[in-house]
Amino acid sequence: MPCTHKAFSKQRWSLSQKAEIEELQRHKSADHVARLRARAATRYMPWIMPRRQQLGAKRQLKVLDVACGAMCLASELAHVDAYFVDPLLDVYRRELPGSLPDLPETHMIAGEAEQLRFADNSFDFILFLHGISHVYNPELVLHELERVLRPDGLVLISAIVWPVWTSRCYYRCSPWLPKAMFRNRLYCYSARGIRKTLARHFDILEEVTLPREPWYGLARELLFVCKPLS
Repeated sequence: MPCTHKAFSKQRWSLSQKAEIEELQRHKSADHVARLRARAATRYMPWIMPRRQQLGAKRQLKVLDVACGAMCLASELAHVDAYFVDPLLDVYRRELPGSLPDLPETHMIAGEAEQLRFADNSFDFILFLHGISHVYNPELVLHELERVLRPDGLVLISAIVWPVWTSRCYYRCSPWLPKAMFRNRLYCYSARGIRKTLARHFDILEEVTLPREPWYGLARELLFVCKPLS
């Protein structure tokens, strides 16, 4: 399987976004979002906090949370100037009033991460959790993260990974059976594939296998701590 995936069509990406909205509307409540945020904090904060401390415990950091969903996990961090990017943020504002951080529109950007509206070397710390399989073009997103990350900054990226045979089957079948594939997922990475993809943009400092969730089946979630390429 090639290490660079051809981007899916914009139509297929739009269908995946529609599936995300339908899922949101099935569980539309502030309490549901609060539970998801608490679960995400329990899962990711033990890895996020030490890296945040590494960058300076009392130093004000500029943080970017990409594909943040309704959880906006970077809002849990102290002493940060946090920015959030997700194509569905306007939908979350409308459907879940009061659930998102109360920040100016310049900090809550409803847009695609393939074209970030920030200058080069803007951020000390970037979170890109559980999003790389859902964006329209992962290579462009990683290029943008690479561009806006400061030379001494860190980025945390998590990805659901599958056995190689599952990933290959997915890419071969998805053009012909899109409705049989994961409705809100575009990319199905193997562990080897995601490592190669990230290594084109960052130096991987650490790789962690997160605890398996009961609904993952054959899949598992890897978390990567990365820095700019040397």
